Amino acid sequence: MMLFFKDRSVYARAVRDTADKLLAAHGKVADVEAWKAARMPSLTKSERSYCEAVAIRVSQQLGNAPAAAG
Repeated sequence: MMLFFKDRSVYARAVRDTADKLLAAHGKVADVEAWKAARMPSLTKSERSYCEAVAIRVSQQLGNAPAAAG
């Protein structure tokens, strides 16, 4: 699997920044939007992993239990 980022701290920062942008744009429904993006069938394995990491962070920020990958 090809990783987007070789440095874990860069990856973590990218996930955090993307989650923050989703929260700012969508508010209380940001987790719904994040999980919708993470479940797009056209994603590669690494894209799906990144989107799921973002969705989990958004869900946690909202105090919701992260949805299981589907």
